[in-house]
Formats: sequence, structure tokens, C-alpha cells
Amino acid sequence: MDNNLALLKNLHEDGSSILHYKSPREQELAEQIEQEIKEGERLIEQLFKVYEIQQEYHSRLIQIDKEANSQNNQPDLDAHQAKLRKQIENEYRSRLTEENAIAKKIQSQIYNRTDPLKARTLTAEIITESKRKIVENALRIICRNLDCQTAAIFLFSKTGRLERFGIRGWDQHHVEIDDNWFSDESYEVGTSFTGRAAQARAQGYGQIQVANTLGSEHLSPKSREHYENTFGKLNSAIAIPLNGRNKTYGVLRIINKTGIDQQGKKVVLNEPFTMEDVRLLLSLSNYVSTTLSNFRRDVQAHILKHLSHLLISNSSNSLASLQSVFQDIVDLLVRNPETAFQAAILRTKDENDAFKYEASSLFEGVTDDRDNCPKCSDEAYIWMVVAKGKRLIIQDLQESPLLVQFKNQKWARDNGFQAFGCFPLVHQGDVVGTLSVYLGRNYQFYPDAISFLQNIADMLALFLVKVKQIQEAERRFETLAREWKKETSRLPILLDRLINPNYQKIIGLGSAAIPSLLRELKQNPDHWFWALEAIVGESPIQEDHRGVIPKMIEDWLEWGKRQGYVFE
Repeated sequence: MDNNLALLKNLHEDGSSILHYKSPREQELAEQIEQEIKEGERLIEQLFKVYEIQQEYHSRLIQIDKEANSQNNQPDLDAHQAKLRKQIENEYRSRLTEENAIAKKIQSQIYNRTDPLKARTLTAEIITESKRKIVENALRIICRNLDCQTAAIFLFSKTGRLERFGIRGWDQHHVEIDDNWFSDESYEVGTSFTGRAAQARAQGYGQIQVANTLGSEHLSPKSREHYENTFGKLNSAIAIPLNGRNKTYGVLRIINKTGIDQQGKKVVLNEPFTMEDVRLLLSLSNYVSTTLSNFRRDVQAHILKHLSHLLISNSSNSLASLQSVFQDIVDLLVRNPETAFQAAILRTKDENDAFKYEASSLFEGVTDDRDNCPKCSDEAYIWMVVAKGKRLIIQDLQESPLLVQFKNQKWARDNGFQAFGCFPLVHQGDVVGTLSVYLGRNYQFYPDAISFLQNIADMLALFLVKVKQIQEAERRFETLAREWKKETSRLPILLDRLINPNYQKIIGLGSAAIPSLLRELKQNPDHWFWALEAIVGESPIQEDHRGVIPKMIEDWLEWGKRQGYVFE
């Protein structure tokens, strides 16, 4: 009993070592991102506070206009109105200056780092490196607990093949082998000894494979040649499916039971693995499965955090300048090794209610000969469903009768896509775009996957609405600016120009007008300083530049660049 308790204690400790292991780089990255997310939340709260003060300020100005319009027969009305505006301006200036200074300080902590989040996002290299460290640690513990010549972990690729992600062991000459040996080892599901362990049964999971004479099993010729040349003989093996919450996503395999000879040298034994070995490996595989599943969920959480950062930092830009942002979004889904997507397409709804192509990302080997013309809701059942705000998921795409309704059905067939999902981007019941993904294997859209993609779709919807609001503000600004210049160009007194209703309405557009004001200030210089200062609540103009128009313009444009506004 004491021995059994000791074994259980050791198993628990080793399992915990697998489960809680994080590579140093992953740990550092996680801590840095968590800190920036907290700072980002503080920034959003502070900006909202500034926005409320601005709205309160603009409401006071509107109230003055209403009172003036109701008393338009009183003398000296313009002077009285200007005096009231000056009082309100002085009242809110200090409040806005103070709150903007707080927001600016938080923002500088986020964006002025030597290694900003956008440069430190979870690239494919970082993800692969971190996961490889996890696998190396797990294989080291497995080899220590089970007397085997080699242990390896295989994971599903985007194409649906089992690709070896890590291996540990020694060859027939007692030379250690590493991941560089037989680096392209992979198997189709259901074929060869390793592939059969991943073949889904009735419950959707693979099944344990045990071989007492691995050499007599059906193995791929390439694999047999490499293993026999390296290990000399293939006696026994165990392959255990690595199961996640909903499916099998990999295989843990060990080959050749080993022991110690009379000279104290490790040798391969001509005997099979025992049932105790199977149980022990199964226990350790559960820890491996949980660790890799948690890692995948962590990566998905980091994708959402990075996407949130990306959208917040670009929400002040116009649609015309956001193609690179759209491209980054779809690349996040396809280029990431922890996602199963082979293609992602982003569309936005245009003024004709058609879904216009914005960006796509295609995995290596996927052809780009697809039709990207706008899709209309009355073209096919697919777009009728999506236009109503309902997501559409198709399993077994190649066999689905809906595939004939795809405008790109030949492209989908030629690339062998097996599953498809289209998620509408919905804001307050209005569909503003779509996010479509294609998968190379018969992927099941389980609740976790649906929630992940829906979160992305929801963030994109909010982002697009914000950008379109800015676009509407740009159009409104152009109209008001044109009328303002027409009505005031001949007025000799600057104050008369600034209290013009059109100018005040531009201030009333709030922060959405800032990109337009900066662009107008650069391209067609005029007295936009008061409007900018009223909206922002502060002035970046240096004291010795006041009254020098070119220098004042330069100060505001530099401020705009620091804040991330695009106004070229």
C-alpha cells in the first residue's frame, strides 16, 4: 500500500509539473499583456469620462443657441452670447485639461513602451516556441516515468494530418535523437499505427492502440524505413489519443520497452509494455491533454485581447485607411498555428446593402483564384440567412447541397474545404458585415469555437459602427465647413466667424470631427484652433508659437500624429 501511495504521489507531482509548466517567454508575455489590458481598461474609462464632459459642454452651448434664437429681437445679443460662451469655455477648460492629462498619461504608458503590444503579439514563432517547450517538458517527464526508447507527441495540422510536434529518445547506438530527426513525420487519420489512435469513434474520440510486435503492424513504408534504420527493431508500442473537451486533437506514442542490463546499460527489451504501463501513460496523457487544451484557450484569449487593442488604437481612423487593420484581423485567424482555419474573409456592408470584400487571409497551399465581388442578400440562401443576422455553419461542406449556392464553389471544391462558417457582424440588430472561415478538415463548430468567433464578430461590429460614425462625421464636417466658409469669409472680426452656427455645429460633432479638422488644417489652413481646443479640452500649442499660424498648425498636426490620428 505504501508503495502504491508513493507511486500515486509521484504521478500527481509529475502530472502537476506538466499541467502548470509555462515557458519563460510565455510567462513574461502573459504578464505583460495582462498589465496592458488593465491599462487599456483604465484608458477606456478615462476617455469615456472625457467624452461625458465634452457632451455636457456641447449641451450647454446648444442651450445658449436655443435661448438666443428665442430672443432674437434683443439688442447686443451677439456680444451677450459671446460672453456666455467664454464663461462656459473657461468653466470646462480646466476640467477637460485635467482629465485629458490623466488619459494622456495612461495612453503613454500603453503606447510609448520600447516593446509595444502590437510588436509583441503572439506571432506564429512565439506560439510554436512556447508550445514546443511545453511538449519538451511533458516528454521528459514521460520518459522518466515509463521505460521506453522513444516518446513522441503528434498534433492535428490545419490540413487534418497528424504531424509530429516533439520527440525524445535514443537510437540503437545510444545517441539521443531530437526534433530534427525525421522532421516531416506525419500520418493520415486512420492509417498506420499512430493514425489509428486518432480515428474518431462513436463518441467522437480516438481509441488507445497497443502493439506487442510493432514491426508486424501495418506501417507506412517511409516511417518503417526511418524507424528501423534508427532504432534497429520495433518491438512494442502504445499510442494514446490526446482528448480535449469535445474531440481528439493529437496522439501520445511510446515505442520499445527498455531496461537495465547487468553492466548497468540501458537496453531494449524483447517484451511488451504491461497494462500498468498503459494505465500510467494514460494518466500522464490526461495531464498533457489538459495542458495543451489550456494553452490553446490561452492563445485564443490573447487573440481577442490583441484584437481589442488593435481596434481601439485604430478606431479614430477613416475606413479608407483601415485596409491594413482588416488584413491584420483575418491574418490573426489564419496565420496562427493554434487555429484550424485555412481561409478567412472579411466583408462590410456598403451603401447598397451589398457585402463588399475587404480582406482575406489564405493558408499556405490555398489558391487565391476566388471571386471577391460584392454579395447581395437576394443572391442565395446563404446570404439571405446572414443578412438576417443569423450565423451559418456547414459541416461536410463537400457533400452539402448548399455548396452549389456558393459563388466560389469551384474554389471551395478545388481546395478541399470540409467545413464552413459565416458569422454576421451585428450591432443593435443591424448587420454591418460578415466574417467567413473555411477549414480543411471536417471541423466541428463546438460551443467554445462558436463563442470565440462570435466574440471576434461582435468586436468587429462595434469597430465598424464606430468607423462609420466617423465617416458620417467627415461628410457632415465637409458640408458644415463649406457653409461656414461661405457665410463668414468676408467677416472682418474673428469672433463673428467663430460663433457662426455652422462652426458651433462642427464643435458639436465632438471627437469624431478631429481627423477632419486636422486634415483641413493641413490641406486648407483656417481658424480651426478654437474648435480643436473646445473638443479636445486642451491645446498643444507652445507659448512662443501662439499667434504664429504656421507654428500653431505644426503643433496641432504633431499632436494628432502622437494620438494616432490619420489625416493624410
